[in-house]
Amino acid sequence: MESEPSELPAILEILKENPRGMSVRQISEAIGMNRVTVARYLDVLRTSGRVEMVPYGQAKVYFLSHRVPISALLDFSSDYVIVLGNDRKIVHANSKMLELFDLKLDALSGVYIDDLMSPDNDEKNLAPFIDAALSGREVIEEICIQKGNTDICFEMKIIPAVFEDGAPGLTIIFHDITERKRTEEMILIQRDLAWQLSATQSLSVALPLCIRTARYILNIESGGVYLRNGDSGDFELVYSEGLNDLFRTKISTISAGSRLGRDIISGRPIYGKSTDIKFGEGTDDILGMTGLKSLAIIPLPDNGKVIGCFSLGSYIPDDYSKFNKREIETLATYIGSVISRIKTQEDLRLSEKKYKTLFNYCENPVFVHNFRDNIKEPGRIIEVNSAACNGFGYSRNELYNMSILDLDCHLSEEDLMSVIEDLKQEKVADYRTIYRNKGGEEVPVSVRSHLFDFDKNSVILSVANKNVL
Repeated sequence: MESEPSELPAILEILKENPRGMSVRQISEAIGMNRVTVARYLDVLRTSGRVEMVPYGQAKVYFLSHRVPISALLDFSSDYVIVLGNDRKIVHANSKMLELFDLKLDALSGVYIDDLMSPDNDEKNLAPFIDAALSGREVIEEICIQKGNTDICFEMKIIPAVFEDGAPGLTIIFHDITERKRTEEMILIQRDLAWQLSATQSLSVALPLCIRTARYILNIESGGVYLRNGDSGDFELVYSEGLNDLFRTKISTISAGSRLGRDIISGRPIYGKSTDIKFGEGTDDILGMTGLKSLAIIPLPDNGKVIGCFSLGSYIPDDYSKFNKREIETLATYIGSVISRIKTQEDLRLSEKKYKTLFNYCENPVFVHNFRDNIKEPGRIIEVNSAACNGFGYSRNELYNMSILDLDCHLSEEDLMSVIEDLKQEKVADYRTIYRNKGGEEVPVSVRSHLFDFDKNSVILSVANKNVL
């Protein structure tokens, strides 16, 4: 961009001294320049917006423009703006851009744009976009740049511009879309995690998925999951990644009665230096020896109760951004409900396993069959123990296709109705009868039956004692 002609400041100064305006003849006489040259320079100043003209009959009166300088307007923009000359060097940058790079305008002026901003993707090099804009095209692209360890994403708009002297240039407007891109990424992360967890029925599979996602969001090296003990109420470390042995052994429990435990139970997330977070008495020195510099303790809620927490740590000082905090806290709310669901399923499977073990270890034959008060349509057998199969010679599948009356060869219709009435009234019935095994042998039994609801159906559990005299 060429330097400004020396005559222009002279014209601007004389107009400044005469705010009511001057004609071409008056300006010409005041600065000692012929009227043709003055008129030409006035046209340049009008084109650049620095001078305005008002016609009065045959005369034209010129005065300084009252427009706000474009540089001042740019400083009020929430976007980041850079103005380039035709040589790709920075001519001007608004205060937002100067603040981003922590530079003053005089330090930035004359710097090539490529030296200032390097996209983290080689395919998004600025050079072809600037070439396109210099050829007269308006360019709109999404780019990401690295500032320190942080990625900042922009929607970049490059607009051809013309300087006061007529030289071509470019105005580049960077609109920060980092939060939008992170939100889009979070939606994908949560979708993928939800899909993986929906097919998971084990905490041993679910917890690694959860902690890795949490570590990715905060971009930190280590983390663990504490779950609340139903008996003591304390929080116990059940899974960790990146935490050293000292942490896992010495800080494996957070007491519910400690200050940290009470904060977690209240649902309050905690972020800060590791030295500021107290895990309990005698842990300050231990926490320092683990090497962790910063920690984030995130409660895991489920239906208004805290069932555990994330303990996420970094070996370098970390200042968690407002956006990252919101992401991890949102994720924790979802994960809390998932962990609670899986833990309930595991508890049910364990309970069922214990029940089946006890059920099959019972020495007496046990039959579970649907309840029907119509003896003409007796309920089918739905479960039996090993003693029932061994005692009467039938396989489980054979018994599942039979009713209890297929075994009973003794009770009369009147006796059966009496048993049914006892079950309906007392929920329990004791009686003696004879069962016939698969080989046709009759076996005297003493039966105790219980009526109860199971899985929205009424069922009978009958224990048959074969040792009847």
